[in-house]
Amino acid sequence: MAKKSSRNEEEEAMMKLVALSEIAEAQKTPTAEESAGFFSRVTLSFLTPLLAKGSSITLRDIGAPLKSDRAAAVGERFKRAWAPAASKVMDARAADPSKKTPAPNLFGAQLRALDGGVGQFAVALGCYLLEGLLQLVPAVCLRILVRHFESGGNRLSQRAQWTIVALLYLSPTLGSLLRAKYDNAMVHFGSQMYSSVGLALYEKALRLSPTARADYDTGRIVTLFSADAASVQRLLLFIGILFSGP
Repeated sequence: MAKKSSRNEEEEAMMKLVALSEIAEAQKTPTAEESAGFFSRVTLSFLTPLLAKGSSITLRDIGAPLKSDRAAAVGERFKRAWAPAASKVMDARAADPSKKTPAPNLFGAQLRALDGGVGQFAVALGCYLLEGLLQLVPAVCLRILVRHFESGGNRLSQRAQWTIVALLYLSPTLGSLLRAKYDNAMVHFGSQMYSSVGLALYEKALRLSPTARADYDTGRIVTLFSADAASVQRLLLFIGILFSGP
């Protein structure tokens, strides 16, 4: 009986979280990240009040998405990035139908449609790679210290020893800040990519003629919206491994 009551409370809390009135109120509240300062953005300390609420958090506590993450803004950026590439391919196919012209690069268009474009994406990847390099610093420092003490403690000056101690503290700290920057950026980029391709699929589905729509059953279209579009969002959470793994 207690389990059933607890489950009902969880369901009521979830329904309240996604209620239309709750969504409308959340749209009026700016997100904490939008007004966060430099230090708060670097350390992600603007999330602390939200995390402190735990299970009692509501959409109005979270607030509206960042302007750069909203579907309307993402859709416009994607159209500007996709339209030239698609037109170029269509013109090439019309000029020479016998020649096999590759489809436009969808992932490249999504990257260009990100807030900040490919440059910000490269910066986020740079943060990930730097964080990986900083993980090597403690191992190198400890190796130097071990050699120093094995030789009788005469290899390093006192200043050098304190420098190594400082590096042992600063490298993990800086690495965690860089990783937080990378994770935060990839979450935003993933939602933007998901929104861009989701909107494109929705608009394409609306433009399909009855004859063309007959070639696509409802299940396939729903799969494109849900699983296939979300796969790019999941990819960005682990894309850094493609560069750091080898």
